[in-house]
Amino acid sequence: MGLYFFDYTKLKKLALPIYIISVLMLVFTLFYGPRINGRSFLSIGYIAISSEYVTMLFLVAIVGFIEKSRGKGGIGLAGILILAFISTILIMALNNASLAFILAICYAVLIISSVIKNHYEGSRKIQFTCLGGIAVLSISFFTFLIRHRIERRVLCFLTRGISDPSGGGWQQIMADKWLAASNWFGKTTETVNGYHIYNGMPGITTEYVLINVITTLGWIIGITVVLLIAIFIARMFVTTIRIKNDYGFYLSLGASTILSVQFAIGVLSNFNLFPLSSISLPFISYGGIRYIVNMALVGTILSVWRRNNLIGASPKTIAPNTKKFIMFEDGKLIIYFK
Repeated sequence: MGLYFFDYTKLKKLALPIYIISVLMLVFTLFYGPRINGRSFLSIGYIAISSEYVTMLFLVAIVGFIEKSRGKGGIGLAGILILAFISTILIMALNNASLAFILAICYAVLIISSVIKNHYEGSRKIQFTCLGGIAVLSISFFTFLIRHRIERRVLCFLTRGISDPSGGGWQQIMADKWLAASNWFGKTTETVNGYHIYNGMPGITTEYVLINVITTLGWIIGITVVLLIAIFIARMFVTTIRIKNDYGFYLSLGASTILSVQFAIGVLSNFNLFPLSSISLPFISYGGIRYIVNMALVGTILSVWRRNNLIGASPKTIAPNTKKFIMFEDGKLIIYFK
């Protein structure tokens, strides 16, 4: 509610301070934060805070940098890529590959969209060629960093847990068993390996919360939840493409992408259609700092949409080879004399 009434345009000037503060907090966490289950946390007194909080901060920072790079060509695009790379590497150093994956997809969507809109001016063909090469190198680099975890998880995923039944694959095996034991309506009365759902399925309130819904309320309710998620995702992007101001568009697009990736991976993981990760369903799984961040993302989308007709559209960036003497855009007759 606070972000809904907040003027999001005030964040544009704070891109650099927000980015620097976020980087410093991650560096502090890396060297001085306690490690819990192999992951570094930011410690404030007796409270350990996961690095999920930087999701919103880096989104605001990168979108601000994209807006400031308007018309700067390849140099502006290169600067965005460097800043995105630094933030992703720091999150990887904290052993939070899931968050790094979400932000990497968000960055990719924002950068590709800005190139499509000719935001930086110059040759878009060259920019896309460079982005393709950088994408291949980045994927290869990050795959090399976490190759051991990827190999194990991908193998478990392909064999549906059979390759490691007493280790990482055990959750996938149990997920299949509980889905098979569920009813169309109501809670299942069956047990798996002699245990009921709350004792026999790990992550039942987090990563596997959708299985919790299906086993306790039935397949019909589970399917309904998935359909509502699909409608929610579609509504976010429909709202985003109707935003006139470029800064608001990129901010809403990034927020929608982050939420959609979490929803998609959360649903697919529950049906063993995606390798096991620590990403859970927003607003349905057990909360924490990620829940607060996701609520902030929704508030940001609402804030942008609320001011869509109050804040003027950004000036159109037109490539030199497509500029015409007379054009008609947004209800205005535009005549170019140069």
